Amino acid sequence: MANNRLIRAWLLTGVFMVLVQVAIGGITRLTDSGLSMTSWEPVQGSLPPLTEEAWQAAFEDYRQYPEFYQKNADFTLAEFKSIFWWEYIHRNWARLIGLVFAVPFVFFLAKGWLSRRQIGSLVGVMLLGLAQAVMGWYMVQSGMVDQPWVSPYRLTAHLFLALAIFAWLYRIVLGLDRTHIARPTPVISGLGRVLWLLTALVLVQIAYGGLVAGSEAARHFNTWPTMNGQWIPDGLFHRGLEWDAVRENRLTSFFIVNVQFIHRTLAWVVLALAVWAWWKTRASDARTLLHGGRWLMVAVAGQAVLGISTLVLSSPQQIHVQLGVAHQLWAFVLVGSLIYLHVRNRQESIQQA
Repeated sequence: MANNRLIRAWLLTGVFMVLVQVAIGGITRLTDSGLSMTSWEPVQGSLPPLTEEAWQAAFEDYRQYPEFYQKNADFTLAEFKSIFWWEYIHRNWARLIGLVFAVPFVFFLAKGWLSRRQIGSLVGVMLLGLAQAVMGWYMVQSGMVDQPWVSPYRLTAHLFLALAIFAWLYRIVLGLDRTHIARPTPVISGLGRVLWLLTALVLVQIAYGGLVAGSEAARHFNTWPTMNGQWIPDGLFHRGLEWDAVRENRLTSFFIVNVQFIHRTLAWVVLALAVWAWWKTRASDARTLLHGGRWLMVAVAGQAVLGISTLVLSSPQQIHVQLGVAHQLWAFVLVGSLIYLHVRNRQESIQQA
C-alpha cells in the first residue's frame, strides 16, 4: 500500500536521523564541546554568532563558567569556535529532527492515513523528543555550577531518552510489515524469556556505559583484559555509594573504578546470554528469526571489539574519538537487533496461534 510505504520511509528517515544525532552527541562529548553554549534558546539559538562582536560576546559568556577558568583558561577565540560548532550542530540537528517529524505527521494526520494506535504511538515519540530537549539542557546545567563536566547520571538519562526514541520508532516500523510471515512455524520454547533477560541486561550495560563515558573512566583504566595490570583493582567496593559525591557532581576514584569494573564484567554476561539466544533461534524454520539471531551475534561481537579497542587505543589524556563514537552508536544497533527479534518472535507466535 502506497500510504504505508510513505509512512515507513518517513519513520526510517527518523530512525536514521536519531542515529546521526547520537553520533554527533558522542563527538560533542568526546571533544569537550558540550558546555560551549551557555544558554538555551529554543528559537533564537538556531542562529550562530554572525559577527565578530557576537563571537566575542559568546566567548565572554563562556569565560564566566568553570570549564573555562578551571580547564581552558588559555583558550583563544579560534579554539572556542572549534568546540562551539559541535554543540551548535548537535542542537540544530535536534531541531531538524523535530521538523522532519512534525511536518509529515500533520500531513499524514490530515490525510487520515494514520490509525488511532499509530497516532498514540507517534504522539508518545514527540513527547519523548520534548523530554530529551529538556534533559539535554538539564544535563548541560550540571557542568556550569562548580565542576567543568556534566553529571554522569544526567548524561546517562540523556542517552537513554535517545535510545527510547530510536527503539520506539523502530518498533513502529517493524509493526508496519507482516508480509515476511509466509507460513506458521513452531514456537521456540523459552526464546521470549531469554530475549527479555538479555534486553534487561543490555539496558543495564548501556547505563553503565553512560556512567563510564560521563566519568571518562577509559582514560584511567585503558588496558585490557586487566585494569592497569590488576584483575581486581584496588578500591573496588571498599565502601558504599558516595551519595555526597553524586549530589555534588564530583567524580571520585571510587566511582570511576566501580563503574568500569561493572561495565567490563557485565559484558561477559551479555555475551553469554546472546550466544544462548542465538543458539535458540537456530531451532527455528523462520527465516526472520534465523536472520535476527545472526544479526544479534554480529551486534554483540562488534560491540565487544569496539569497546576493547576504545579502551586500549585511548590514552590517559584523550579517549579515542572515532572508536568511542562507534562504540556508543553500535549499542543502538545491538538494541535494534533485540527489538527485531522480540517483534518477529511475537509475530511468528501469533501467526501460529
